[in-house]
Amino acid sequence: ASSITVYTRAATASPVFMTLASPNPEGYQQVFLVLARQPGWLYVRLPVRPNEGTGWIQQSLVTLQPNTYRVVIHLSQHELWLFHNGAIEAAFPVAVGKPAAPTPTGRYYIVDGFDTSHTYENGQPVFGPYAFGTSDYSDTYTDFTGGPAQVGIHGTNEPWVIGQSASHGCIRLYNADIVKLAGMMPVGTPVDITP
Repeated sequence: ASSITVYTRAATASPVFMTLASPNPEGYQQVFLVLARQPGWLYVRLPVRPNEGTGWIQQSLVTLQPNTYRVVIHLSQHELWLFHNGAIEAAFPVAVGKPAAPTPTGRYYIVDGFDTSHTYENGQPVFGPYAFGTSDYSDTYTDFTGGPAQVGIHGTNEPWVIGQSASHGCIRLYNADIVKLAGMMPVGTPVDITP
């Protein structure tokens, strides 16, 4: 489908909440986190503002993919934990949003993942070799570096900030760690961001 209609209730006669282009403006297929199901319908977390928004979509418009992974980001501990089948698979130190631009807490998911090794600033790959986009958006910024201020999980050209609250809201990992995470975690993975 070139677009996916989101409804307020599980019925085509219900009011339309919004319509999302697929692929999205960045060129990636729309991905949703399924929260509940009814025959022919999926209640999903949406990859848009406001954060943690939900709605109903027709199941026939999407392909369901099981996912046994989950990420928990502990902001105060500056750690990202990757769970697989309920057990911790890996843990990584991270940098999180600074006090002036905190990382929003809540329940989100991974909406896309892509190579960022070509994104340079002052001769350094700004976002490291890889980045994941989440369904979380900054409460501080409405746009950032030409994008919609989506909270990312990515590498960094400033490894000395890992373990601190120093980003504009994104979750930064050591570049070697984001490469490991990229090899383990699929798009669609739920992400819980806790204080």
